[in-house]
Amino acid sequence: MTISDQAPPLELLQARHRPASLRPARLPGPRLAGLQVDPEALVFGGGRLRVRALVERPDDRRVSLWLRLAGAEYEVPVRGCAAETELEVADVDWWWPAAHGLPTRHLIRVSLLGPDAEVLDTSQRRIGFRWAQWAIEPDRSGNPCILVVNGRPVRVRGVDWTADPATPGRLDRRACEHRLRALRRAGVNLLRIRDARFESDDFYDLCDQLGLLVWQDLSSPRRVDGAAGRTALETQVRSGLVRVASHPAIVLLHLHEGAPAGLLHLAAELAPQIPVAVGPVGGSDAGQASPVPPVGRQPRFVTMLGAPPAPSRGGAPDSCEPDRLPAPAGPGELVAALDVAAGLVRARLQPEDRAGLLIGRGSAAPGSALDGSGLLRQVVGRACADRQLVLAADPHGVVLTLLNDDAEVFAGRVRIRRFGLSGAELDHWETDLLVWSHSAETVRLPDSLVHPTGRSTQLLLAEAGGLRAAWFSGDPGALTRPRWQVTTASGPDSVSVLATPDVLVHDACLVAAEGIEIEGGPVTLLPGETAEFRILTGGVPVAELRRSLALVCRNDLAGGESPQQVPPAPTERG
Repeated sequence: MTISDQAPPLELLQARHRPASLRPARLPGPRLAGLQVDPEALVFGGGRLRVRALVERPDDRRVSLWLRLAGAEYEVPVRGCAAETELEVADVDWWWPAAHGLPTRHLIRVSLLGPDAEVLDTSQRRIGFRWAQWAIEPDRSGNPCILVVNGRPVRVRGVDWTADPATPGRLDRRACEHRLRALRRAGVNLLRIRDARFESDDFYDLCDQLGLLVWQDLSSPRRVDGAAGRTALETQVRSGLVRVASHPAIVLLHLHEGAPAGLLHLAAELAPQIPVAVGPVGGSDAGQASPVPPVGRQPRFVTMLGAPPAPSRGGAPDSCEPDRLPAPAGPGELVAALDVAAGLVRARLQPEDRAGLLIGRGSAAPGSALDGSGLLRQVVGRACADRQLVLAADPHGVVLTLLNDDAEVFAGRVRIRRFGLSGAELDHWETDLLVWSHSAETVRLPDSLVHPTGRSTQLLLAEAGGLRAAWFSGDPGALTRPRWQVTTASGPDSVSVLATPDVLVHDACLVAAEGIEIEGGPVTLLPGETAEFRILTGGVPVAELRRSLALVCRNDLAGGESPQQVPPAPTERG
């Protein structure tokens, strides 16, 4: 910044056919030309605040900088055209990711005061105090990386954040919030911004507000050639980091191999409170990545959706630990989506020695898995829910697992019932379950419930705290296609679809046209039992929705047939 020391310039006002006149030009007073605020939580409580400000001073008036935060005031001297300080702030609540606590933010006001304490300029923003690291320590499986926020491990369930193909520019705040809340309802807690693209201020502010974590790429896998290209990239990254580095939601800055070395220095200078990783990250690109400084261990995510199966890395592949999952497509989309969801659930059941799930884009399915078809969002979203009830077979029988990635402890009674294919209840068993927050508990079911005499095909249905899990033995293809009784109830921005089958139904989903969000599936229903699917319409009339709705379930694939699309003919009520 250059500050002129010349006398105020004169502005020439000249009119045609009239004499010229002179008058002094009006210059602005001192103002804030740039402001960077970097908050960070301290391990033993409270927080640290780094503030850097640039002040434009067209005259020699004495100025000072005042900060107001959490009921306290701090004065920062201005030397020349800059002010810089580092403060320790007590009595501030920390910012927590979703399902780990409240994403608390504090309003900070920065004022530039003149010699008579008059306010010359002011700026304010909301900031959050948190500390984040990717814990890298040897463990029993050799994959040691876990995200730790404020000292608490966080299991990642992440997706790529992709541009809306229907919107050529950036989403406005309302549309952005709608999509972010939908992803959060689907169990997502981290979003990856690829290819050194910085999103709008609204995006980062909403992620802070909702407790959604952000992985921000600072470079692209494509190599940058030439000094001009490197300079342009560094300029883009510098302006982006100055704008977004204070957001507590950002927990990883990622540099691909071959990125200009200057980007690493920019990250250390402008965002020292955000961890950095260099190189491709396991599970999202080929290879592995090391946090900085490199320590010989790499973070790894367990799975990716949308790319062809990866070759085995030596030894037999582990069916419970897929590196890549097929992308659902074609008539069997329901079963393919359910298979993807089953793989994600199996990955979540592994010991917590990996960073978590990263459902990224690949060659077969560009974009985020949860930005695809409504069916895929519905099925994969259920598999990534904060709380998940799972029935699974092992060599010794069937086990029930309750995954609790919620901030609250689960304490309740679990009821498991056994049914025949007609829907008649044959047996039941109950037990109490206590699952601490961010942990899991497993219970083995009695052999008498799992292996009854003379029963070849049966259904086990487990229910606890509003959760439900189903497990079939024998041949589920013996299920018959249902006839549905459907009614709807309209609300201001949603439609509830109530669907009742006449037979036992396995994994029923309501699907709609692209872009329409549905909550409620997949669900296994007994004959005469009603499921409620909620459609977030965004104001679309019910009459238009009816033409695009269909009920599908595994029963539709009996005998190898394609899924039968059953358009509901709802009777509207309410």
